[in-house]
Amino acid sequence: MRCVFCHELHFCPDTTPSQIAPVSGIVDLDVDIGAEVVDYNAIANQESLSALQTEMRKLEGIVKEVMYEMSYLKRREMRFRDTN
Repeated sequence: MRCVFCHELHFCPDTTPSQIAPVSGIVDLDVDIGAEVVDYNAIANQESLSALQTEMRKLEGIVKEVMYEMSYLKRREMRFRDTN
């Protein structure tokens, strides 16, 4: 998935245009989503889960993500099919 972010640079009200130097740069932003974000080790410690139970929780999260993605793709395909 590709996302576009917009960033604005704000200066103090008393800043004059001659005091502002041209600014350019590259920002690299990595964002984790879904099951990758969940700290399963903390959950395992909090709920006293075994290694197998922790792995099952991870797999359950991944399966939910896959099912959601498949549902989204199916809805999108139906929408595109109806537009032609």
